[in-house]
Amino acid sequence: MAFKIISKPYDLMYNSKPVCPKCGHEMQDACELDLQSDGDSTEVECGECGEDFKVELDLEITYNTYPVENKSAEPAEKDDLVPIFEIGPAPASALNILGNMLE
Repeated sequence: MAFKIISKPYDLMYNSKPVCPKCGHEMQDACELDLQSDGDSTEVECGECGEDFKVELDLEITYNTYPVENKSAEPAEKDDLVPIFEIGPAPASALNILGNMLE
């Protein structure tokens, strides 16, 4: 059966419920259709005007993200700390440079 889309002011794409292309009736029981995967389609009869039309499932997956609140952390033990650098005696050349800058 060939489908002929009649030009009407109804929005037929990306709706939350299937819309009859003939009369614009929104199908209330769309969740009862056997559509499970993106692109699945089936033929239905409009409950308002009786016109047959094709319904295609269009899935869109979106994600929400939220920051995790800072959980109270226990202070690290001294043995768990990793030094970024070690402090030791400055080399003589560094002391000479510093001495020259202060003069």
